[in-house]
Amino acid sequence: VRDPELAVLSALAHGDDPERGVEVALAALAGAAGLDDLRAGLYHDVVLGNLGAATRVALEKLMATGYVFQTEFAKKHQAIGRAEGEARGEARGKAEGILRVLEARGLRVTEGQRARIVASTDHEQLDRWLVRAVTAESTAAVLTDEP
Repeated sequence: VRDPELAVLSALAHGDDPERGVEVALAALAGAAGLDDLRAGLYHDVVLGNLGAATRVALEKLMATGYVFQTEFAKKHQAIGRAEGEARGEARGKAEGILRVLEARGLRVTEGQRARIVASTDHEQLDRWLVRAVTAESTAAVLTDEP
């Protein structure tokens, strides 16, 4: 924790060690957690991206067994990741709903239109499309850029 850069270098040097790799990686991540977000993110990425396969699997297993993050940095980024995942899931659900409504109404959906609907992450746009899908005469009318 006193020397995060040295801890990162140690994790790079010992990240393949099946006995000490996880311990060294956790120490490096803890050291990086006290830094500004830019350096902490960089150090986390460097450490995790350069671990040996066995160490990475062991670390992931540790994290999946109910490990509670200790640092504000980890908690913050876990919350950000969770929120981003939820937003993507909601967008995917709305896109599937639009496609189901169009299908139920017998409206033709081209591959390009399908790709556009599925790729959208704009919740307001997806909501507009879903409302339009109920009454529009064509899929093109649903996907118009007009508000």
